[in-house]
Amino acid sequence: MELQHEKYFLEITDNDTICLHRFYTQKGKNSPVFMLHGAMENSKIFHSKSKKGFAPFLAKNGYDVFALDMRGKGESFPKVSKQNKQTQTDQILQDIPLCLKKMTTLTGKDSFHFVGHSWGGVLLLSFLARFPKTKVKSAVFFGSKRRVSVITFRRIFYIDLMWNVVGNIWGNLKGYVPFTKMKAGSDDEPLAFYREMNRWVYSRSWKDKYDAFDYKANLNQIDLPPILYYTGIKDHTLGNQKDVRLLISEAGVNQPSKFVLLSQSNNNLVNYDHINILTHPKAEKDHFIEALQWINDNS
Repeated sequence: MELQHEKYFLEITDNDTICLHRFYTQKGKNSPVFMLHGAMENSKIFHSKSKKGFAPFLAKNGYDVFALDMRGKGESFPKVSKQNKQTQTDQILQDIPLCLKKMTTLTGKDSFHFVGHSWGGVLLLSFLARFPKTKVKSAVFFGSKRRVSVITFRRIFYIDLMWNVVGNIWGNLKGYVPFTKMKAGSDDEPLAFYREMNRWVYSRSWKDKYDAFDYKANLNQIDLPPILYYTGIKDHTLGNQKDVRLLISEAGVNQPSKFVLLSQSNNNLVNYDHINILTHPKAEKDHFIEALQWINDNS
């Protein structure tokens, strides 16, 4: 069957509507896949105009795939501005549950597979800490880290200077962080959401700002689904292998997980970085096949 792409616009508040993209070639065969992008981006990290990417790849292999544009990102509306007051807690407690409910309505399935890129993986883990009874059969995270602990020149420039200092200056001036104007990302960030991310990036503590919910402590008390963690050997800062391993440790060392460093020295086709780990044209003939097998094995 030909690949289908549908869009569902979900009203999340009186002012915000989020776009949930759906890709499939056949419906109802397997548990659907929910994909969540990271900071400064949108769902196109998972799909392109030419119908390439991890979302179409899984759809062509029999999965019903849903990829979210977070509030103000991608085709969600209105676009991020100083009027956008979204927090990380809103994303965890409201937006993700609404998407899963819609997916169940559309597919008749109440179990899922999760896919996250970068900060999307952190938010999905946070959701599982809050909603441990959600039926998630497996997860695949690409370049996901919570803290940035490595000290390198790239970290100082990209995280400490551009993300933290310049981001806060722009945030104070405009009421949101215009990463597109800064040429640092494909989408802007709401100020409250950005500041909460920033707090987690620099803190050993993984707690909610509003109710002090301890995500790390709760993750260590529940059974997580099997999670495959990928990062690329050229991902020096935003998904450095040391920080990805740190996230695995925070989620619980006894949880069923696998870490894979993608590099030519490990028999991959490319030395991947933070973005082309999902966008490189060779990925479909490389680690996407392994990721598909991971999902298949846990279906």
